[in-house]
Amino acid sequence: VVSVGVIILRRTHPEYPRSFRVPWVPVLPILSILCCLALMLSLPLVIGCANVTGLLIGHAESRRREVAIQLALGASRAQLVRQWLVQTAALSALAIVASLVLAAWLLSLVPSLLPILPGLFHIEFHLDARIALLSLGIGVLVTFAAGLLPALAASRTDVATLAQSVAPLDRHRTWLRNALVVGQVAACRLAGSA
Repeated sequence: VVSVGVIILRRTHPEYPRSFRVPWVPVLPILSILCCLALMLSLPLVIGCANVTGLLIGHAESRRREVAIQLALGASRAQLVRQWLVQTAALSALAIVASLVLAAWLLSLVPSLLPILPGLFHIEFHLDARIALLSLGIGVLVTFAAGLLPALAASRTDVATLAQSVAPLDRHRTWLRNALVVGQVAACRLAGSA
């Protein structure tokens, strides 16, 4: 809002005295507006990634006995991590395809929702290949991060303790889960205040 005000005041009332000067007008205010928009638009993605990572960690906790059996049968830690990453990649591939199909459908719906006003410029809505590649890249990074954390946590299962009874949660697992919850709540609060 401040950046828009700076641009408007500079254009409409250049004679007003200013106690401070904004450098590189209008480039810097426009850049700050674009950065704020990018942060606001990427915040739901960050919240969703934290949510999915928390769900995967919970899923890994529920499969600790299965992981202990695999370790007892001779599976290496690398094999377990690879198995988790493949499972997460399959889930992520479905989510990326569904999101691109939904984006294409919503973009085809937007022109019918806008009023037709004569004399105004025509806006074309289409799914840009660069944006699709960017979302694919983000999806791959999130897949790697969200699949690797639970995989490493699950592969550190103590076979002997789990064989006797249910093993207590170690500090690393609860710390990671608590950090994800705190980050998600902070992002939600930030989104709510914007």
